[in-house]
Amino acid sequence: MRSSHVESVDFSRSFCTWLLQEQTGYGRFSIEAVLRIRNHQVSQSAIQEEYVLLSQVVAGNVYGQQQLVIEPVYQFAALFGSTHYRVFRTHYPFQPHQDSVSPIPDRFRAIETVIHPAPAIAHQNAQGVIVATQANRPLVTHMTYHGPDGLRAELIFPVKHINVQPVTGQFQVETGPILWPTPPATNSATGQWELENLTRAYTIFNRFDRAEIAESTALEDSSAHSSKDNEHTLENNPWPQARHFRFAGRWPVEIQIAALL
Repeated sequence: MRSSHVESVDFSRSFCTWLLQEQTGYGRFSIEAVLRIRNHQVSQSAIQEEYVLLSQVVAGNVYGQQQLVIEPVYQFAALFGSTHYRVFRTHYPFQPHQDSVSPIPDRFRAIETVIHPAPAIAHQNAQGVIVATQANRPLVTHMTYHGPDGLRAELIFPVKHINVQPVTGQFQVETGPILWPTPPATNSATGQWELENLTRAYTIFNRFDRAEIAESTALEDSSAHSSKDNEHTLENNPWPQARHFRFAGRWPVEIQIAALL
């Protein structure tokens, strides 16, 4: 049985707080996932970049006096790196397939990110995962993907849903959203994964050396989801393009499942 003590993340106590340029009030979001990029050709241990994916919410008129939900209704989730941000949207006015990608100071006066560390026992064996699940321990996945030219992506995210079968010693994690560095998704000039090539995704895995990914993508034509009895048809939907998910393959990765202490 392979288990070891590690430092993980307590996502229930991890937040990102922003202050917009034109406002004096603050917005706080829970952190859904963390992505750390290392380059072994530069350093064996130093983090080259750290990204955080924030919780997805429905867009609202903040402190409004009338209807608070913006119509047409859409959801958004923000992603922050050290210098730039990106906003994923389920719909986007006029150009639904595009997201906002800009330097942080263009939109925000201040950003504070708190990733709360937590001691944990990391398991790379099904029995350890099953025992921790049945003990109702919070579980966090540490997934490593090795990219080109020495790049290594370390994905950290909570396990929101897991199936376990104690009799046969099987488990299966089905969770997300996570931040996925779409391979190859590197800039040939900088040798780094670019923020524009990171995507919201979901993952399913039942072993420790590979995972399947379903990544977010823009569906150009949502008419396939309309019907004669559905008022939200292509003709009267002002934002007919929507964000959906597609199967993005099975990837070789290294996985540890950490049970928080």
